[in-house]
Parts: sequence; C-alpha cells; structure tokens
Amino acid sequence: MANEIDRLKDELKQREAQLPAHSIRPHQILAIEELEEKIKQKQEHLRSIEKKLSEPEHSLRGSRIPPGSPD
Repeated sequence: MANEIDRLKDELKQREAQLPAHSIRPHQILAIEELEEKIKQKQEHLRSIEKKLSEPEHSLRGSRIPPGSPD
C-alpha cells in the first residue's frame, strides 16, 4: 500500500511538472485532482489498517490452547 502511495505521488509530481506556465487545460487539472484524491484515500486506508493492527484485541492473547487440548 505504501509503495502504491509513493507511485501515485511520483505520478502527481510528473503531471505537475508538465503543466504549462499558461493556458492550463481543464483535463490537466482534473487529472491532478484525481491523483490527489486517490493519494488521500489510500493514506486514510493505510492509517485505518495501521490503527486496527495496533489495537490490543488484535494481539495473540486470546489464541492460547486450552489445558488438556491436543497440540
């Protein structure tokens, strides 16, 4: 996921660098805005995953084998 975010950021930088100083076309702005939105969504999704993984209920505490059970 982090690699995909980095790839999208690189693509965004390239598109921004390709913008002319004058006469920017609407499709150029739309493409940049779409990339920015994708990056934002992926970052939020990654933060959500990281938060869930850091929560205590995702630890291995509840996965013990009860006494007397076969291994």
